[in-house]
Amino acid sequence: MDFEKVPPGRGVALPTQMGFRQCVIMQRPDELPEIWRHVCLLFGAGDGISLSCQNSTRIMLEWRRCNTGDTMEDLFATPYFETAASALPADWFAFKPTVGVILGSGWGQALLDKPYLDAISYADIPGYGASTVAGHAGEVRLLEVDGRHVVAFCGRRHFYEGEGWGPVVMPVELMRRLGVGRVLLTNAAGAVNPALNPGDMLVIRDHVNTTGLNPLQGPVRPGWGTRFPDQSEVYSHELGDAIQAKARKMGIRLPDGIYAFTSGPCFETPAEIRAYGIWGVDAVGMSTVPEAIVANAIGMKVSALSCITNMAAGIAGQRLRHEEVMEATAAAAPRMGRLLMSVLAS
Repeated sequence: MDFEKVPPGRGVALPTQMGFRQCVIMQRPDELPEIWRHVCLLFGAGDGISLSCQNSTRIMLEWRRCNTGDTMEDLFATPYFETAASALPADWFAFKPTVGVILGSGWGQALLDKPYLDAISYADIPGYGASTVAGHAGEVRLLEVDGRHVVAFCGRRHFYEGEGWGPVVMPVELMRRLGVGRVLLTNAAGAVNPALNPGDMLVIRDHVNTTGLNPLQGPVRPGWGTRFPDQSEVYSHELGDAIQAKARKMGIRLPDGIYAFTSGPCFETPAEIRAYGIWGVDAVGMSTVPEAIVANAIGMKVSALSCITNMAAGIAGQRLRHEEVMEATAAAAPRMGRLLMSVLAS
């Protein structure tokens, strides 16, 4: 194939063992023929893979489904998620779970001893794959809690893992296809507000997206709402109030606040934390907001909980470690588990 004849502006998607995968190759123009040769050898290109010039130093690869004429937009919106959804057991759709939960760092411990109806490994879902971060179990479970079917994603994928938005928002799209209307997002976060302490939990009432990145960028995907979704109430006031009411009955301290999303994987600098404090941020982390953005656009009712695992950079005067996150969530696990099960039962 003559790559110079391929229209510019195409995206990248490669059919690897993990499903469709985005990949940008940076090379000098004089190396393009060599790249093309290796692509043919590695992927058996044939009619399936094409090259397109984006600028003088950048090329992108695009995989086109043979005999379908799918565009880049179709690839992301349809086959990518349909292939993933087909990996879910058929009876999960018959159960019609109404509640979904994504369990972030440490939160998966809350379900370890809980009975479940069925489970599937992330590694068995094309395009998703196991998390590369410690503390994320990497399994989807179907549970029954007080007569209600719940789908629980035990562990999450993060944007900083370098595989694009697909794996990050995959749980939300699979929930949508299962019929879930209410989602609970959980995470581990650093305290920006000095009134918070490691081991505290926090109801997220709003967020600040510090990254300038958004999983809704690009074409409007089927089922994902309008071009310009309203975000006046991403996190349901009703659900947040109900969670705090349950916590009070259980004797669990549960303040609420604003969560800042950073892309990671680096922890924030002290200067960034001071800026976030001025903005009114209470906690900071590297997840949750992308899933909340998509779930809100879809029309789901969203609630979110953070477990505070450390004081953010510059507040306590100590260096930050991921091991500290795991230690804090392990210590808070009993309270996290009680609150989580109470919320899922309501």
